[in-house]
Amino acid sequence: MADNTVSDKCDNDFSIRQMTTDHIAGALRVFASHGLFEANYSVETYLKIDGNGFYVAIDDITKEVIGVCGGPMLRPDLAFIGLYAVDQRYSGRRIGQKLFHIVLSYIGNQQNVALFSVPDKLGLYRDRLGFRVVSDQTMVIYTGTVANVRQCSTDADSDDGIHVLTQLTDDLIDRQIVDYDRHIHGLSRDRLLGLSLRESGCRRAVAVDNNNKQVMGYGCLRVHSSGATTLSPLYADSPQVAKRLLSALVVRDDSTGSSSSDSSNVLQTKNQSFYYYTLHTNPMAIELAEQLGLDKHEECRLLFRKRIVPVNYEKIYSILSPNFSL
Repeated sequence: MADNTVSDKCDNDFSIRQMTTDHIAGALRVFASHGLFEANYSVETYLKIDGNGFYVAIDDITKEVIGVCGGPMLRPDLAFIGLYAVDQRYSGRRIGQKLFHIVLSYIGNQQNVALFSVPDKLGLYRDRLGFRVVSDQTMVIYTGTVANVRQCSTDADSDDGIHVLTQLTDDLIDRQIVDYDRHIHGLSRDRLLGLSLRESGCRRAVAVDNNNKQVMGYGCLRVHSSGATTLSPLYADSPQVAKRLLSALVVRDDSTGSSSSDSSNVLQTKNQSFYYYTLHTNPMAIELAEQLGLDKHEECRLLFRKRIVPVNYEKIYSILSPNFSL
């Protein structure tokens, strides 16, 4: 991979075009050059749902992806902008500005839009780009290692009336988990979850009440573009449910509990990095991060263009995507 430093400027002409699956690897490379990541197969999921909301900038000579921005409509009342970055060799050429405005144009002026803003860009998004509705929610990014998470997850009480399943049937995904998720987000995300929970390499678990057989939470481990393991998402009715799900996901033997045909690569080594994206208004999620021995990495404010979308934040321990969804 080329050294993407500002001193290594490139003056090649570029073109902006709609993103396809062929551009995913290049887009993730550009994004990672800024220390930003997304789960490897999740971008493909979001493209399937709304491919019209993704654009890339392409170097006309090398044909490399040099910029990317996405704004998919993953729910009918909200678009979410993310995966926004430009190769630093091409900085100062307004590539990012052009990509961002093309995505906004696709979304339209009447549609509500959200994004997570890093602290030094909050004023830009709020005052110049129209994201004037500043929510109380801040995404807090925690990092650590799989070894630390495994060690701290082994003390979850298994005699608590909670049954954790790691082999998920179609009915469990398409009906029970979708229904549980609907009570958190206020609408059905059946297509998104149907694709997301079946992504290659996704290790899944769902918690069920032993008495009434109702879903009490669900979670997934994925590999993102840095090679780290990411918990995305972890939704739960209580801290105990969250701990049981996390324990089932990170502690179980790779050879016996795989949730998909190639999920063993989710936990390759004990020193593998671990990412946890939570919300600061859920004190139980923050406490869980501290119990896991994770370090706070960064905080990003959630902004909207029109209005705040109501969500049951108390059940969100780790969000689905730091780019496109809570």
